[in-house]
Amino acid sequence: MKFSNKGIELEMGYTGNIGRLRYQMDFNIATYRNRVEYIDGDTAAHLDGDSYAPTHFAMTRSVVGRPVSSFFGLVQDGIFQSGDEYTKNGITHPGLTSTNAAGHFKFRDINKDSVINDADRTFIGSPHSKFTYGYNLNLFYRNFDLGVFVQGVYGNKIFNYWRVNSVWAGAQGAGSEDTWSPDNKSGKLPIWNSNSSNDKNPSSFFVEDGSYLRVKSLMLGYTLPRSKAFSKLRVYVQAFNLLTATKYKGIDPEVSTGSATNAGVDFGGNYPISKKFLVGVNFGL
Repeated sequence: MKFSNKGIELEMGYTGNIGRLRYQMDFNIATYRNRVEYIDGDTAAHLDGDSYAPTHFAMTRSVVGRPVSSFFGLVQDGIFQSGDEYTKNGITHPGLTSTNAAGHFKFRDINKDSVINDADRTFIGSPHSKFTYGYNLNLFYRNFDLGVFVQGVYGNKIFNYWRVNSVWAGAQGAGSEDTWSPDNKSGKLPIWNSNSSNDKNPSSFFVEDGSYLRVKSLMLGYTLPRSKAFSKLRVYVQAFNLLTATKYKGIDPEVSTGSATNAGVDFGGNYPISKKFLVGVNFGL
């Protein structure tokens, strides 16, 4: 497989002062477009990523003309609220009938043959961001200094398939409070029973906004006046990964599988990013 990345990066910096307050700031933003050029020289070929139990369907597909590791699956159009709704829908879903359809996912009939099957899988998102950015600000006032660095990503999607194991209803029916039931028809998660396997098929239900903004570093320091004992003595406190703003429901929006064909898929197993706090001293004789 051959693919290309074409983009642009812009970086700006500025230094100034307001009275005795001195400041330095830097801002960068980058964007790129990823595109598969060919796979084995065959424009009709595709390369699928890994599948994940309990389904045999891969969650990504790379094809010529699209980004690498584009998400691939069914389009989820809500949950059947009753057997009557399933009958009126007129589209056959594997394992479902009017007697057991209530509480299970409703999928879109992409090829209009009134049957949900592999032919209805389509592209449902991309792990590639529209742009990434970073901002660094340093402030100096008298003997105090304050530094903050924020970093973020915008416009990418994450395939949060780990939800099957983290919030899905279990064999005893225990799961998230958001699980559908006759008494909780506003639930976003499907009911659990013997017909639940099709609900776990890769679909747009698992695709979430992966955009985030993170305070990577925040540092406050104080430099003591010079004395005969030392030429410089600065004490500081510093925090790393202090705050993350995101709509992603998983552990961490910085998802990495180490595989180009599974980019952006959260299979679980990633540790949450840790916060760190330091107290330090810079000393010079």
